[in-house]
Amino acid sequence: IDIYNSFRVWKSSPFTFNVQKSYDPKISQEKYNVYTVYFDKNSSVTTSKDTEDIASRLRDERYKINRIWVEGYASVEGDSVLNEKLMNARARNILAIISAYQRDTIPLDSVIVNEQWEMFFRQIESTPYNYLKTLSRDSIRAILRNDYTEAKFEKYLKTQRYARIHLYY
Repeated sequence: IDIYNSFRVWKSSPFTFNVQKSYDPKISQEKYNVYTVYFDKNSSVTTSKDTEDIASRLRDERYKINRIWVEGYASVEGDSVLNEKLMNARARNILAIISAYQRDTIPLDSVIVNEQWEMFFRQIESTPYNYLKTLSRDSIRAILRNDYTEAKFEKYLKTQRYARIHLYY
């Protein structure tokens, strides 16, 4: 897959996929599957186990993938610049896996990457940590990276580190 020539770039640099808005797919008769692949903290590497469902679909000759939509996310505790690099690496990793199973060029509809601030605020809504919503993002990051509090928040943060892949056929 020619990543840089087959999707709409949301930012001026072709090496950065950064979108601050949500995707609203068009309603159509088109069939698709959505896959979610989770990542370890500070990692953009997936395991074959994580991507086996995607690979199975891509190997199945009954399905010709017409286009792809990829979303790459990072948890909120990381530095925003490093998170952006990590999210891009996650998206690229997924694209590399997909391209390894397809002979034909597949149009890549779009790639979005984003930190999971909305998800984090929903996760802490009914918890003793709801007060964090009143703080700046930098202040929240500092609290989340504190050795004492890091373990308390990991159950929320680990669910934020993923890529979602939409395969349309």
